[in-house]
Amino acid sequence: MSQDRKNTLAELESVISGLTETVRELAQQEEEKAAAASERKHEQLDGFIHQEQALLMKIKGLEQRRTELLGQLGWESLTFRQILSQAEENEKNQLEPLFISLDAGISRLKHSHEAANRILTTRIYELQMFLARTQAEAGNASGESSHSAFHSSRIQDTYV
Repeated sequence: MSQDRKNTLAELESVISGLTETVRELAQQEEEKAAAASERKHEQLDGFIHQEQALLMKIKGLEQRRTELLGQLGWESLTFRQILSQAEENEKNQLEPLFISLDAGISRLKHSHEAANRILTTRIYELQMFLARTQAEAGNASGESSHSAFHSSRIQDTYV
């Protein structure tokens, strides 16, 4: 293996490690956001959203660099499984644990994201119901019709 290929492979390892760590941080943010929403600490959500945006920008940059490096190695449009099947044995031994770790981080992120979305959807529904009741009570107090612009039939969450 040439020195250039070794250097490119080493940089790819670094980028994949960076992606893995950033994905884990993002999953942690999702879990903290879900906890804050479930505990009705809505004032914390803005901070989590800003942190998530920064992490997503970092992921975007790392992903662009990963794509460039894969192109330099001749693996530009291959999946991780395909890369492992085509890589030399020593390259496979270097990359396989990194791919497994990244895959585990992505799975955690997906699970955390889905949980956070379910909780946030529930909180939004609760707020809409509160607003509808408040509007109905205000309308009744002023002698207006009790019809609200809110229609609860529009909101359906099969997870709750």
